[in-house]
Amino acid sequence: MKVYPSVSLLVLLLGGWLAACAAAPSPTPVPCDDAGQTAVSLTLLDENDAPLDRVQVSYRVNGGGWQDLPERVNGRARIPGGGGGYEIRAEKPGYQTGETAVIVPAAIPETCEVTTQAVTLQMALAECPITPDPLTIQVKPAVGVEGVAVTAVTPNGRDTLACEADANGCQTFHLLLDKSGNYQLILDGLPGYRTLSVVDGVIAYDPAPYTVVLGYGAQSRTLTGANANRLTLDFAVAPDEVGCPLPNLRGLTAVPDPDLTTGDPYPPVSVDQQGPLIMTDPLADECQGEPVVTPVDFAVTVPSGTRLADVALVYWLDGAWQEGVCRVTNGRLLCTAQFPNPLLGQPYAVKAVVNGEEYISTQLPFDTLCILFPSP
Repeated sequence: MKVYPSVSLLVLLLGGWLAACAAAPSPTPVPCDDAGQTAVSLTLLDENDAPLDRVQVSYRVNGGGWQDLPERVNGRARIPGGGGGYEIRAEKPGYQTGETAVIVPAAIPETCEVTTQAVTLQMALAECPITPDPLTIQVKPAVGVEGVAVTAVTPNGRDTLACEADANGCQTFHLLLDKSGNYQLILDGLPGYRTLSVVDGVIAYDPAPYTVVLGYGAQSRTLTGANANRLTLDFAVAPDEVGCPLPNLRGLTAVPDPDLTTGDPYPPVSVDQQGPLIMTDPLADECQGEPVVTPVDFAVTVPSGTRLADVALVYWLDGAWQEGVCRVTNGRLLCTAQFPNPLLGQPYAVKAVVNGEEYISTQLPFDTLCILFPSP
């Protein structure tokens, strides 16, 4: 006789098996380790599509806290991590802050590899919120010295600056700094020396001091020196944090006239007639009177260290060279020639002789003219 289990017994056995299955734990997936993986490969470009150096990069993932990359970025950065939403921020003085966002897919479970996302961020130059003031250049030579000229060499080209005259003469100049780059200022006409003296028969000069003050905003740089009739200043201009031009006055270099530093004789020889000279037709009324011998002064400049006895002024008169009389007066070397006034039917020629070498000042080989020496 066959015995069949009852339906109640089958239900009981099935229920027990299902309960046992439900009580068995399911396997827990092992999370992927994203250490050492790159979530975002970031390329940083400037306004000219060139790699941008020294950029501070920060980022955050899924709205969390901001993190800074440990070092400034030169052109390309690697942001570590795994899948998620990345917000990226790039900052550099002189540029507008760059921002971007990217979604990095979750790592592939079988390999735990992160799919790196490539992002390019181009940063724009910051715009200065105000119109910057120009660079102010104040030149303060010795009292009475005139004719200081300032030439600026900038990224825009070469230009001569106009001075702003005041009670002290033309001493103030302004230069607009509208571009980044290298700038140069050339100051001509500074007083090389002030007065002349003779010590033991040797000519010497008292160097004339100068002061140049550069001012820009809160920055100021003062340069002082002496005995330099030309001064060359070099400095750089770069945008500040908001894009306004900022000159590096602290790093400015100043170079005096090369003639004063190479050992060449200074000052060079020159002969300058004091007072006016008029050339006219011999038939003019002024030329009809009897000539009168008139002293004509010439300021003679010779190198420092020259012996006064080795300096002479000679002039052409009556078919021969005549020697003038030289003397030191009020800190200047003046030499006097004696010319008929008016000078008729003779050429006009003057030269200095220094240490046996001739230096021609003026030569007018026209003996068909009338030359007048009016009183100054």
